[in-house]
Order: sequence, then structure tokens, then C-alpha cells
Amino acid sequence: MREKTKGYLCLAFICLVWGTTYLFIKIGVKSFPVFIFAGVRSTFAGIILLVLLSFTKVKFQWSWHNLIPNFISGALIMGIGNSFVTWSVRFIPSGLASLICTLIPVFIVILSLFISKEKKLNVMIVSGVVLGIFGMLLVFRDNIKDMANSNYIMGMLIVFLGSVSWAIGTVFSKAKTSETNAFYNAAIQLASGGICCLIYSFFTKEWSSIGEITYSSVLVLLYVTLIGSTAAYAAYQYALTTLPVGVVATYAYINPLIAVILGNLILKERLTWITGSAFILTITGVYLVNKGYNIKRPQNLLNLHH
Repeated sequence: MREKTKGYLCLAFICLVWGTTYLFIKIGVKSFPVFIFAGVRSTFAGIILLVLLSFTKVKFQWSWHNLIPNFISGALIMGIGNSFVTWSVRFIPSGLASLICTLIPVFIVILSLFISKEKKLNVMIVSGVVLGIFGMLLVFRDNIKDMANSNYIMGMLIVFLGSVSWAIGTVFSKAKTSETNAFYNAAIQLASGGICCLIYSFFTKEWSSIGEITYSSVLVLLYVTLIGSTAAYAAYQYALTTLPVGVVATYAYINPLIAVILGNLILKERLTWITGSAFILTITGVYLVNKGYNIKRPQNLLNLHH
């Protein structure tokens, strides 16, 4: 019971912290160059995890066979996925970005269906996808007056592409790195993805504006690096070891709600009944897709002896 109590405390922690990161990122990139911000955050979070792991008995086989898949996953998840979301919140509300990111589990399931022969479409998955699409249509309906702003449209498109890249990287990571330690995988992916972002920053000439960074943006960067990435991920892993996966997965439904509410309260981002309806439809869609994907197919009795 004690271990489970700690697990629930860790789950509450990640729900709260990951729900706040959208708000803090939006505040941070007001003066902090986007790719430098995302790059420093991920690189240092990865390095901190590697240092902490060096004091444990956890082992990792350092070979190109294990490193290359993690490099690729890190580039897709953090280098593209996280940096695109970070870039987008300069032009769209943080709550809206979090709502679009809620579709990541849907993208992951759809990709997995194409890859895995054991999983097939069913009524729940189809219903969930349809609800998710309607939820996104409501989002566009609620923001139709902002569509005249090309930066706004670009922000929505970029966060959508970032979510797709995150999903691709997640599926690739599960397929190629499942035999190595999850903590080391995360650390290497964080660091390699962060390095990708820092490389982008040189091509976008962001370093020329490094002197304009405010003290508040530096504090935000420290928060999302130490608390939002390192501490929250450690809590996430602990929760996975002590609680059922289905219980831990509820964070994906709570995070966007916290992000939308905080965006409205602190940044005065618009919150309407349409936004609320879109949230309910999207979250319900994600739930149905996940539920449908986890349904076990009955064995074919004709193939039991093959």
C-alpha cells in the first residue's frame, strides 16, 4: 500500500507539472530564442539523468547498435516534436497547443495499427478517431476569426506536425529500444534531441539575440529543465512501476485541462463553451482509441496448433 501511495503521489505530481509546462514555455520564449530554449532544456535534462544513473547499479551497453535508434528517436521526439511545440506557442494560445498535443496517443495508435499485425481496427478505435476529428474541427471553429493571421495558422500547423513527429518517434523507440534500459533511453533521447535543437539555432541565427533574454525566462528554463523534464520523468517511471499502466495514462487527460485553465487564468487566453466541448470530444476520442487498441483479439482456434 505504501508503494502505491507513493505511486499516486508521483502521478499527481506529473499531472500538475506537465500541465503547467505549456504555460511556462509560452512565458519563457517571449524573450528566449525558441531552439536555444528547447535545446538547453532537453540537453541538460538528458545530461542530469545520465549523471544520476551513473550513481546507480543500472547498466547500459554503450554500442552504436543501442545508440543510433535512441539518436533517431530523440531527433523525432525532442528535436522536432518538442521544439515545434515550443515554437508554436509564440503564435497560438498555450491551451490550444496542449489540446492539439492530446492527439499524440491517437497518432501513436494509428501508426501502430499499420506496423503491428496483431492489432486491428475496431468500433472503439474508429469512434475515437471520429470524435477526435470533430474535436479538432470545433477548435478551428472556435478560432476561425484568427485564421486571417498567417502566423496563427502556421502555429497550429507546426504544433500538429510536432505531435505527429512525437508519435513517430515514440513508435520507433518502442520498436527499436525496448530491450535497453528505459531510463538510459530517455536520457540519451533527451540529450540527442536537445543537441539537434541547438544545431538548428545556429542556422536560424538565434544566438545574435541571446543578450535580450530576461531573468524570468531563465527561471522558466530552469523550471522546465529540472522539474518539467528531469524530476517529472523520474516520477513518471516510478508511477509506471507501482501502478497499472491504464491508471498512469490518465495524466494525458488531465494535462490539457490544467494547461487550458492556467492559460485562461494567467495569460487571459480565450476560454469558451466551444473550447470546452472540443476538449471533452477530444479527450473522449483519445480514451476510446486507447481502450479499443488494448482490446485483446480472441485466438483463432484453427491456428492453435501452428
